[in-house]
Order: sequence, then structure tokens, then C-alpha cells
Amino acid sequence: MFSFVVYTHSDYFDILPIQLEYVKKVLGTTYPLYVFSNSNFPGCEYPTILYDDQLPYASRILSCLHVVTTDYVVVMHENDIILSMNSEVICSLPNIMSSHNIDSVTLKHEPRGSAPVPVIPELSLVAKYEYFFCVQPTLWNKSRLIELFSTFPDKIYRKIEDDDVQAYMVKHYKAYALCSTKSIPTVWYNVAPEYKFIHLTSRLLLLPCSKRNNLDPYIQSQHEYIFTKYLSSSKRGIQRSLHSYENSVAAANPN
Repeated sequence: MFSFVVYTHSDYFDILPIQLEYVKKVLGTTYPLYVFSNSNFPGCEYPTILYDDQLPYASRILSCLHVVTTDYVVVMHENDIILSMNSEVICSLPNIMSSHNIDSVTLKHEPRGSAPVPVIPELSLVAKYEYFFCVQPTLWNKSRLIELFSTFPDKIYRKIEDDDVQAYMVKHYKAYALCSTKSIPTVWYNVAPEYKFIHLTSRLLLLPCSKRNNLDPYIQSQHEYIFTKYLSSSKRGIQRSLHSYENSVAAANPN
């Protein structure tokens, strides 16, 4: 058994209801789930653990993790919407992690990596070759996550993936990711069928919902559903294209 955490902030309370709808549908009452937030979201059915808004990102999560009693925890943000999960496969991961001394498994598809550990014929865990720490949905050995954030308690969200954190992870942690032979394209990432999620925002903007995104049909249908039900009148701007931010960064930094 492991727990789920949804990290959020009141600035994203327009996005949080989407995640809450899907976690209720996908996870039901099978798994402990907590919301870490700076304030209570009206009508939230899950325990909300409040953090001090004045704390940096790493310390916010540290201050809340004491409520998680399981040894393993999936940490995700409100904008990475869980769409479906193969419970049997994902529930097998903590035992595999323990057997191979793996500290974290990022729950998105990694197309290449080393030291593969088989899970099922179509799915392996592979050692990450970059972004050894990332804020995408990740299954953590909780004690190791606490150690990491205790080492970098002053890191804000925009700095938590900086080079010093990555170098520390390389030296002290075994960071893995899912690697599927049947990966599917979703917004910004490819995902394994065993854990499907969709990324909704980048730099406060919504990522565009368009058939030009060339997503997996199921992912496309869920993206359209989300936009129609929740975001049709959103006050957030919409990024020009899925990767327009990445392209603008590349143009500004050609080397």
C-alpha cells in the first residue's frame, strides 16, 4: 500500500477541481490521499494538510509529509491530471523498488535509460539519464524524499530542479522511470498505459486543446472533456502551441 499526495496552491484552485474529479474516479477509496495546500478548497472530500505560504516549496512539502504513514508515496501536482491507472501493476512497484534499492520512480514514460528492471513484459523501470529529480508524478520512498527536501529546504518551485539538486540526486539516489513498449502521446509527455496522466498548464498558461496536438485518441477525448467542462471560460491565457514555451527558450539560448 502507498499513499497519494496532491500538492496545490490557491492560485490553482481553478485547476484543482479537475484533479479531484479524476482521483475520485480513478483511485476511489482504495488509497489514502491527501491534499497539501496553503488554504482549504471548499467541498474537498480529502484531508487537507495546510502549509505556511511563506515557506519555500521544499519546506512546504516537508511540513506536511508527517501525515503520510505509508513508506511509499506518489507526489503529484494539481495540473498533472491522473486519467487511469493499472492498480495491479502500479501497486507492485514499491516491492520492486525495495528489492532494487530504488528511491524514486517517475510515472511517465522514459524512452531510454539503463539498468532495466522488468515489471511486466511491456513495462520496465529504467535508470534516468536526466532530470533525476522532477516535479512530474513520482512514486517515492518517503524517507528518501524527506532526506532530499531536508537537504534543500530553501528551494522554491522554480529552483527545485536546478543543477545542484540534480547533481545531488546523481550522487546519492537511484532515480528510475517507467519505460513502456506501448507508450502513448499525451500533452507534453509520453506516458505508459499503466499510468495515464495529462499535463494542463505551463508557466501559469493553459496548454492548448487541439487535434493538431496529435495525441492518443483517449487522451484527446479527455483533454476536450476537461476544456469543455472546466476551462471554456478560464481567465488563464492559452499557450500558442504545446511546445511554444520550449521553443522560445531555445531561441533565446541557441547554445
